[in-house]
Amino acid sequence: MPITIRASYYLMLLISCLSTSLMAQDGHKAKIPQLDNPMTVEYLKKNLEKKSPRLVLNRQIEKELKQKLKTDPVLQNMYAALKLNATEIQKEPL
Repeated sequence: MPITIRASYYLMLLISCLSTSLMAQDGHKAKIPQLDNPMTVEYLKKNLEKKSPRLVLNRQIEKELKQKLKTDPVLQNMYAALKLNATEIQKEPL
């Protein structure tokens, strides 16, 4: 990539980031779609193990998740974010 194109690309990126930051500071918030939590009381009553321990994540679900983690880019991204957050939390003082 020629220097002038690369420089203009980075300048546009910087302007975009700054304008987004300024809009957020001014109270202009983009509407972030809210997701419904699938863990409703009805779901838990139906899917929670009857015997102890009552885990939502059982061996079968864990196995399926590990398989999906190998191929699903969305799941891979979520897993990476969880690991990053967990690492940051571990660094915080108790």
